[in-house]
Amino acid sequence: MVGYGYWNSYSSLHPNVRNDFPDNSFSTIPYEKGFQFLWHIQFLLGEHLMGKLLDEYIAENHFTSVKWQVFQAKTESFIDKSFPDRDEQIKLKNAIDWEAWIYGPGLAPIQQDFSTPLLVEA
Repeated sequence: MVGYGYWNSYSSLHPNVRNDFPDNSFSTIPYEKGFQFLWHIQFLLGEHLMGKLLDEYIAENHFTSVKWQVFQAKTESFIDKSFPDRDEQIKLKNAIDWEAWIYGPGLAPIQQDFSTPLLVEA
């Protein structure tokens, strides 16, 4: 990320290559940032529900490219289906800032804690 610069769109999940050679935007950043984004959603939903969400999304969208807007719509409808309390639905949906995660350059908008009890013990 230091190589691109923290404000360069190449450090976002949706880089804008403009007139540049598209290969110049390829790096490990989308993989790491995308992992952190999915981890954030899993933190909000819980491991079991995240597994169900991904299973449903894959079943409904196999043989297609991933489009973040489709995944967002699926996630939000899944939240509505899985959490009967309207206030809980709103709280969960508001906790996912799609624009910041997808278009925001630089580090992930929410820094994740990947430590585990075994890691801390070591």
